[in-house]
Amino acid sequence: MPAKASKTIKVKVSVPKGIKNNQVMALVANSIGYDEDCGPITKNATHSITVKGNPKLLARISRDMSFIPKLGAIEYTLNLSNM
Repeated sequence: MPAKASKTIKVKVSVPKGIKNNQVMALVANSIGYDEDCGPITKNATHSITVKGNPKLLARISRDMSFIPKLGAIEYTLNLSNM
């Protein structure tokens, strides 16, 4: 790269599993460049973000019994999906 030039590098990150709403994450970037006259050049950057989530939960309940005896137990199936 010529002198006084700059370059933008975009990195896409995703939220890891198990993270909770309002949890703080730190994004850290470490870069090392080599200059034939000055040697290695390092630059570090850190940015903290607070994760904001709005989970959507789909709940379905079903019963797979055609006959329920008097005072008998009713068996339900509950199906939960995190959208």
